[in-house]
Amino acid sequence: MPEKLQFRISSAIKDVIGRDLITDDFVAIFELVKNSFDAFSENIIIRLDLEKGSGGKIYVVDDGKGMSRNDILGKWLFLGFSAKKDGTEDETKRTYAGYKGVGRFSCDRLGKTLKMQSKTKSDSIIHCLDINWEDFEENSKDEFIEIDVNYSESKSFSLPLGLLVNNSGVVLEISNLRDELSWNRDKLLRLKRSLEKLIDPVPDVETSKKIQIECKREKDNDMAAVTKAQEKENEAITVNGFIENTIFQVLENKTTVLRAKITRKNKLQVELIDRGVFIYKTEEDINDSYPQLINSGFYAELLFLNASAKVTFARRMGLPSVRYGSLFLIRNGFRVFPIGEEGNDYWGFDRRKQQGYARYLGSRDLLGFVKVQGGEDKFREASSRNQGLIRTQAAIELSDCVKRCIIKFEAYVTDITWKDKLDKDNSVFERMGLDSNRLRIIQLIEKLSKSKNIKVLDFNHDLVSILSEKAKE
Repeated sequence: MPEKLQFRISSAIKDVIGRDLITDDFVAIFELVKNSFDAFSENIIIRLDLEKGSGGKIYVVDDGKGMSRNDILGKWLFLGFSAKKDGTEDETKRTYAGYKGVGRFSCDRLGKTLKMQSKTKSDSIIHCLDINWEDFEENSKDEFIEIDVNYSESKSFSLPLGLLVNNSGVVLEISNLRDELSWNRDKLLRLKRSLEKLIDPVPDVETSKKIQIECKREKDNDMAAVTKAQEKENEAITVNGFIENTIFQVLENKTTVLRAKITRKNKLQVELIDRGVFIYKTEEDINDSYPQLINSGFYAELLFLNASAKVTFARRMGLPSVRYGSLFLIRNGFRVFPIGEEGNDYWGFDRRKQQGYARYLGSRDLLGFVKVQGGEDKFREASSRNQGLIRTQAAIELSDCVKRCIIKFEAYVTDITWKDKLDKDNSVFERMGLDSNRLRIIQLIEKLSKSKNIKVLDFNHDLVSILSEKAKE
C-alpha cells in the first residue's frame, strides 16, 4: 500500500512568487493600480511620504468595492488564488487587467511592512491586516502557513491628513521602504511617465477613472518647474497631479498616422492620415489569416516620428522620444510591461530594420499602441512581469498583424515622404502637395486598388483631381 505524502511550503515561497517575479518598483505599483481598477475603483491616489528620517511610506488608496473579512480570508490570504481567473469574481464575463493572483506581493517589493485597511459598502467596520514581510525571511525552513499576520477591526480608517475614503475601498500603507533613498525627484517623474503609459490613450468607452500622484516633498520643486516652463513657454513637468496620456493627441496632426482595427465583420480596416490630411482607407478579410484575433477588439495607432514630431515630443514630455518608448501593447485596458520600452524589441522592428537602409521603420521612428481584449487563454502575460506575452497562437497572430500594418505604413513613409529630403522637418502637409509627391501617393493608391485582397474604401480625391487638372493643361 503506497504511503500518502504531501508537499510542504517554505516561508521562502513569498520571495519566489513575489520579489523574484516583480523585479521593478514601477511594475509593483502597476500591479497595485491594476488591482484597484479591477475592483471597480474610479479614483486611485498614490501618495508618497518621503520626508527625511521617516523611513518612507507609499499609500495606494482606492474607492473600489473593498474586501470583507471573508474576502480577505478566502481570497487575499489564499496564496496564488485569483478570483478573476477562478470565475468567482462579481462579473465573470468581464476581462481583467490583473489575473495571476500574485499582485498582492507587489507590496513586499516596495516595503518591509504593510498595513491594509478595507471596507465594503455593506460593512460597518474597517478590516485591518498588518504584515511584516521580514517575518517570512527569518528561516526558510519555517512553514509558510505557520507564520502569523495580524487581523483587527476598526470603526474608521486610519489615514494621514488629506486622504479620505468614503463608502468603500482599500488603503495600502507600505512602510519601511526597501530602497527609500532611490525615490528622488527623477525617479518620481519617471514613475509618473510610466503610469501615463499604463493608461489606455483611447479608451473604448468614456471613463471617469483617475489616478493621482501626491508627494508633499516635491510641491516646491513643482512650483519652480511651472515658473520655469512658463518663462520658456513650455509644458511644465511636475510630480504632483493627475495621470494623463495625451501625447498621441498632441502629435497626431503633426506627423503621419496609421490607424488599424478589426471590425465586427472580421475585416482589417486601415486608415492613413498625413499631418491632418486624409490619404486613404482600405479593408481586407482576416478570417483565414488571423482567426484568433476575431472579436479581440484589435486596434492599432502608429505615428511616424519625423524631426518636427520629435522636437514637439521632447518639449512636451521633457525627454527624447527614444527614452519614452515606441509601440506599446494594451491588453484589457492596461499596458503589458515591458513591451515598447526603450531597448525592448518585442515586435522585431529593429531586427528587421537592420536588413536594409532606408527601407524599414525601427523603434526610434515609431510611437504608438496596440489594443486587444481577451483572457489568459489568448493573451497570457508571463508570470515574470518583465517578459511581456507568452507566445500563444493569438499572440503570434497579433505580432503578424502588427507587422502587416507596419508594412502598409512603410509603403507611405519610406517610399513617399522619405523620397522628399526637405519634408523631414515639416509639421504640415505642404510639401506633399508638390506634383512629384502627389504622383507617388496616387501610384500607391492605384497599387492598393489593384490588390486582389484589398478593397479601397476611400481616398483623397483632391490629390487625384488636382493632378488630373494639371495634366489637361
